[in-house]
Amino acid sequence: MTTMKLDSALQCALRAAVAGAAVLEAHAVHVSGNRIAFAEKTGANDLVTEVDRASEKAVLEELRSSGFSVIGEEGGALIGCERDEVVWFVDPLDGTTCFTHGHPFQCVSIG
Repeated sequence: MTTMKLDSALQCALRAAVAGAAVLEAHAVHVSGNRIAFAEKTGANDLVTEVDRASEKAVLEELRSSGFSVIGEEGGALIGCERDEVVWFVDPLDGTTCFTHGHPFQCVSIG
């Protein structure tokens, strides 16, 4: 991958992370005082919330609008295939358990 393509990919990932983080911030328990409903995916320590899904939607919209292929933690399957040299893996709310308890230790992970 050329340096120019890499720079473009990284800038897109940064925009996507900021979009996902804005969703997290808007719904943060420690900021808004709201209680977050959650469901177990595979067990008591593997949770998913509506905030996970909303953040993933924001992240995927940004990445896909630039033509990148994406695998999302909540959505799963590979989405898009326009740029096979770059596939982004997304965890839209890395730290869901902390998030549901109001602890400010979470992030958007894109790799």
